[in-house]
Amino acid sequence: MKLDRRTFLGTATAATAALSAPMAFAAGHGKPNVVVVGGGAGGATAARYIAKDSAG
Repeated sequence: MKLDRRTFLGTATAATAALSAPMAFAAGHGKPNVVVVGGGAGGATAARYIAKDSAG
């Protein structure tokens, strides 16, 4: 099996999601924790809408 960058990143992403899913579902109380990666126009807009939606 040839291991290239695309295969490695896909496998690593799937493994990370599978391992973090139980923690995300277990923390189902209180405000959700969200991390917006990127401070450009898209990241700032996403952060603003998430903050507005979670406020009330």
